[in-house]
Amino acid sequence: MRKHLIFLLFIFLLMSCERNEECVVFKTSYMSISIPASYKVDSVEHWDMGKIYHIKNSNNEKMMFFYSGWRTMNSLKYEMSALTDNLKTNNRIDTVESYNERQLKNSIFVLQAKRKFDGKDYPYIVEFSCYPDFSDLATCEKIVSSAKMNH
Repeated sequence: MRKHLIFLLFIFLLMSCERNEECVVFKTSYMSISIPASYKVDSVEHWDMGKIYHIKNSNNEKMMFFYSGWRTMNSLKYEMSALTDNLKTNNRIDTVESYNERQLKNSIFVLQAKRKFDGKDYPYIVEFSCYPDFSDLATCEKIVSSAKMNH
């Protein structure tokens, strides 16, 4: 009995280690997300939208990007009093885009929260744009649902 228990404990610990190695945490100044270990994140500065983060799959194809601010292109109107310390869904849009003469599916997820700066509450909106043609939608949803505020 004891050998079986030790064996089960060993298997559990081995599986736990494998799960931790499957994902890595990527942090920005206000939030963090978990992405698959084979993915990478690059960022570029945009003149209007600020810093845009590109999430690339293991084939180095951009499968998702996100940016944040007080407001984003697809965020819905919100009341400051309704914002919480944790990111919550503000809007979700499924659409099709034309890119290089190709039709691409695009799933947009908008999350909102409040953040403190100099003792005051400010809105924090983050917009994820996912391309299921380059990664399955479940992976995109898992990345979006892993988003957490850095408090």
